[in-house]
Amino acid sequence: MTVLTHSPVLLDLAAAVQHARELQAQPVSCQQAWALFARMLEAFNLLAADEAMEVLDQLAGDAHLQPIALGLARRATERFPEQAHGWFHLGRNLLVGNAESADAHPALERAWELSPPSRAEFAVCFSAACLAARQWSEAERICRQRLEWQPACADAYSNLSIALRRQYQPEAAVEAARQALALEPGHEHAPSNLVLALVDCCRFPEALQTAREFLARRPTDDRLRLPMAELELRLGDWQAGWADMDARFAAIPQLGAQQEARERLLGVPRWRGESLAGKTLGIWLEQGYGDAILLVRFLPRFAQVVREQGGKLVFGCFGPLEKLFRPLIPEDVELNVDHLRATDYHLPLMSACADFGITEADVSGSPYLKASPQGVSKWRRRLKRDPRLHIALAWTGNPQQVRNDVRSLGRSSLLELLAQEGVLFHSVNPDMAELVSELAASGLPIVDQSASLGSFADTAELLKAVDAVVSTCTSTAHLAAALGAPTLLLLDKVGSYLWRCDTQRSPWYDSVRILRQNQLGDWSPVIQQLRRHLVSQVDAKHRHRS
Repeated sequence: MTVLTHSPVLLDLAAAVQHARELQAQPVSCQQAWALFARMLEAFNLLAADEAMEVLDQLAGDAHLQPIALGLARRATERFPEQAHGWFHLGRNLLVGNAESADAHPALERAWELSPPSRAEFAVCFSAACLAARQWSEAERICRQRLEWQPACADAYSNLSIALRRQYQPEAAVEAARQALALEPGHEHAPSNLVLALVDCCRFPEALQTAREFLARRPTDDRLRLPMAELELRLGDWQAGWADMDARFAAIPQLGAQQEARERLLGVPRWRGESLAGKTLGIWLEQGYGDAILLVRFLPRFAQVVREQGGKLVFGCFGPLEKLFRPLIPEDVELNVDHLRATDYHLPLMSACADFGITEADVSGSPYLKASPQGVSKWRRRLKRDPRLHIALAWTGNPQQVRNDVRSLGRSSLLELLAQEGVLFHSVNPDMAELVSELAASGLPIVDQSASLGSFADTAELLKAVDAVVSTCTSTAHLAAALGAPTLLLLDKVGSYLWRCDTQRSPWYDSVRILRQNQLGDWSPVIQQLRRHLVSQVDAKHRHRS
């Protein structure tokens, strides 16, 4: 930290910051770290506003000191709430620590309000905060303002590409990303934004080629390698795709933390093909429920390979999936619920697909999960009292999933679907009971069943009892299809790499029929097609009953 003035307070603070930098490479106790930080705060509290802002300016950009900069920025906003630069540094450091921080937006919005003359300086960070808060149109507006003030700003074009893509303007997003790269060929984020925009244009071969070209120049960029892996799987190169999917641990911090915990904290190395004779291999779930249901089909095969090598397989399973998965798991596999004990080696389930050589030829669309016959019978007796067509419905997924707003039905599309006569919809969406109650009170044919579904095994019983399942790309779709239940999958135009792009059927599940958007963001034709199908099913059910 370069000290621009020579006051004793600043010199003391600079010495403490230098001490913190020196400690980065050393094991430091929590008590020592907190004592050092308290010393910094004590010195920082004695600074005038201009000196405090000067310190924050000097700390900006030093990744090692970002936690310190964040703490000092918080203190600056408490002491000088009318200083725009304090709020700017708070928002900026929140984004550096977590690019998806929702707390960054109000801080940068406050900076924007306090200092109109500084808006050009704040604009890129503020637009990034708007993106983190999923305020796409606001992010676009801020980016365009910055480009009016500074037309050659690559960062503004890169953020604009994201904002346009999330507002279903992928072609414009491609051009914005290209503009960023024209201005700054080595831009950190623009290549991945370009690849993702090409994906949303459904220009999949071009997107894959673009990713490969950039990776040839920056081979460690996992922001590019992860979409490249998904493109490889989508286009049929499973060997490369499964291997490259390991990029998810660097690209997604939560997954990286899980793997680090096993390897660094528990001292369990990743399996790299070593002999398993007399060893234990722990395979664990690290993706969402849908991916777990999709890939657990391969667990018996993995167990066989481990068994043939003289080893023992331990499987770490999410609690809500335990009862559903248990009948599929071979008897000699040790099941750990909501944890995975220390083993000789570990392997994430998705990575096992690469390490055990899973190819498309290994995929069968036949059902591999089962629901309790007694539970299914119980539901059928209940449903039989109502002569309508019974449809289990999941129209949205985990709101934290990055594409949830793209894959989910909005309220208008949901209302259009619920207007279908002769059908009773059974909502299996968790956390939607209040909305379902409101819709039912207005006379729409929907009931909430989520309160009675305590696990995926419970949900499986209902899905096997209804006439069909309608779902967007959620764990419900995977569960229904793995059970062999008739499943109508409502898919946005791009969809997951699993569903390909040119067919109504899936090699993963025989019982799935895909209804896909023709235009990104436009569900109306999909709902119309679905309603025509439901009309034919209602008529068929009535003919059968008569």
